[in-house]
Amino acid sequence: MAMQISGPSVTSLLNSLERNGFIIRRSGNEDGRTISIELTEKSQKLLSEMSGILSEITDEMLTGFSEEEKTIYLNFLKRTFENLGIESHI
Repeated sequence: MAMQISGPSVTSLLNSLERNGFIIRRSGNEDGRTISIELTEKSQKLLSEMSGILSEITDEMLTGFSEEEKTIYLNFLKRTFENLGIESHI
């Protein structure tokens, strides 16, 4: 398992997200063996807000860095994640 999360943990998380109005589960095909997870408007709004907040924090953290310094810094962070065996989303 890529994220090393157990099936019951995923189910519990999805149940909580659905109960709180963040996702909708639908049958993915005719025989019901797959499930499609859709984000609700509520979750999309939250993601948009969080994205804005993260952008503001990033801008504040990198104030005074040149574009070249930002690139070098992000490359160091990526290598650090790789050394720890963590997939980077940078």
